[in-house]
Amino acid sequence: MEEFLVGAPIPPGIGDYVSVENVVTGGGIVRPSVTGKFALAVPFSETRQFCLR
Repeated sequence: MEEFLVGAPIPPGIGDYVSVENVVTGGGIVRPSVTGKFALAVPFSETRQFCLR
């Protein structure tokens, strides 16, 4: 069902979702980056991504 969720308005070509990267170690959880996504290709295939700082 995630494929059918409607996101916020965004510029053309940019995806309306992100991926939060996590590293789990004995000392806890570190979130080194958030990866932005470009618009999906039919049928719901990721084409590219970019790193947000």
